[in-house]
Amino acid sequence: MLNSSSADDAQISMSDKFPFEIHEDEIDKSVTPIFKDYPRECLPEKFKNPSGAKAKKLQYEIIDPNLYEPPARMVACRIKRNRLEAWIRALGILYYEHIGKKAELYQVDWYDDPHQWEGEGNKAICINLTNDKQLVYKITLFITTGVLQAQGLSKDLFTTRDFPTLITLVNSICVHNPSLIVNTDVDSTCKSSDKNSIEESTSVKSVFNSNASSVDNKLTDNNNNSHTSIQANVPTSNTCTETTNATQAKISIGYEDLDRLQSTFVEALAGITKSQTALIVQAEKSFSDVIRSAITPVVETVKKLQEQVNNKHQSDTILHNASTCNIKEHSNMEKQFNKLEHRIVELENQVHNLSMDKHKAATDYAELDSKFRIENNKFEIAKTRMDQKMEDINHINDDLKVKLNTKCSEMMKISEENKLLKEKTDSQFNEILSLKSQLSSMYLPTQQQNEQHFANGSFNNEGKSNKPTALFIGTSNTDRINENKLSTAVDITKTTAYTLDEAYEVISTAQCSPDVVIIHSLTNDVKKQQPK
Repeated sequence: MLNSSSADDAQISMSDKFPFEIHEDEIDKSVTPIFKDYPRECLPEKFKNPSGAKAKKLQYEIIDPNLYEPPARMVACRIKRNRLEAWIRALGILYYEHIGKKAELYQVDWYDDPHQWEGEGNKAICINLTNDKQLVYKITLFITTGVLQAQGLSKDLFTTRDFPTLITLVNSICVHNPSLIVNTDVDSTCKSSDKNSIEESTSVKSVFNSNASSVDNKLTDNNNNSHTSIQANVPTSNTCTETTNATQAKISIGYEDLDRLQSTFVEALAGITKSQTALIVQAEKSFSDVIRSAITPVVETVKKLQEQVNNKHQSDTILHNASTCNIKEHSNMEKQFNKLEHRIVELENQVHNLSMDKHKAATDYAELDSKFRIENNKFEIAKTRMDQKMEDINHINDDLKVKLNTKCSEMMKISEENKLLKEKTDSQFNEILSLKSQLSSMYLPTQQQNEQHFANGSFNNEGKSNKPTALFIGTSNTDRINENKLSTAVDITKTTAYTLDEAYEVISTAQCSPDVVIIHSLTNDVKKQQPK
């Protein structure tokens, strides 16, 4: 955005869009630097009309985002011939001098298509903007037709961010260069004498990291200073997703489809080239046959006339007859000459038509070649995506292997702990059995005495057993204890009492006096009373 206060103090502020600012006073707005790379002789004096149906609908310096279908991932516009130099200079300022050198996220590759501009044919300036080896979008300025297009996954970023800035730069450059060449009605071609300057101007211009080991391609500014721009490594985030054998099978099928698609494109292009060559050869042969068949009678007639003229006697006879009595024959000869002239005109028209057909065939071939390049570019993008997916999947597999090994280690550790716990449980169980054995041995004499009394018929007068009795008083925690399994030497009676008062009441109301009282009750009196 240019400030309206002063043209000298104005600046293009893009801090909200770009990680840098373009200051007006730091920009060389002269179009002279572009002629070092693109001489005036190689720039057309007039643009040709685009051949494509979509291209003919393009507006001048206005982008219609809905003109092309979404799968094409492309936007485009047309420019006027008298602003061509300004557009080339604006592209250099934005992408080479600023994005390539100051925006560390991107790498900018500037090259010409074809590499050498010689003679007629389509010529274009191409700029590839990549981020972490992935194409953001490709900008192509067709010098022959004046079409500017951007194609790639982020073509909307070019429309909203880059294009308004380019328009502002072009307007500013045009203001400071009022003497730009106005287009004429004649197409221009490169002269052969300028071949050396053309080869220098069409060299590939790439922007590399200044820390790289070598920089092969450089550009020079208007002060003959060599420039290289910065390419920063952008960290990428890896997302973890689960992968299965079915996914890997689909990926392998995708690679096979891509390879098959590429081979199909190559075969189609080879077939088109072969048929195009055969068509041109056939047209040239037909043209030669027509010329030969038409010229041969004319040549023979001319030879005959020349022989007659060279023969002095015959010439005198012809002149004498023409002047006296052979006027009719002279008239017939004039008619024959008129027919020959008419035939020559027809042959010239046929030659012109054949030339037009040849030119149309060359144009169709160029169109097919452009479509093939677009499809090949799509294929490269798909292949790059597939390679990135494979890298992500391999990374996920590595992470899963690490996690699996960690889980295996944890399982082994848990197994060891379980083994130790089992050994400890077995040891405690053995201790419990030992305690039960000791408890049973305490009542063993009484049990033997009772058995002796039972054998001798020794009972008390009431007919009751002489085993000692025990009263087991407890809370709900003792409900699961089976008193009959504690010992066979003692008769145990179990009852429930939660407090000491309830336990006292149970003992007081007992029908018989037990030998042993076992109490498991709750009380807070222990905290209040002093020990005796």
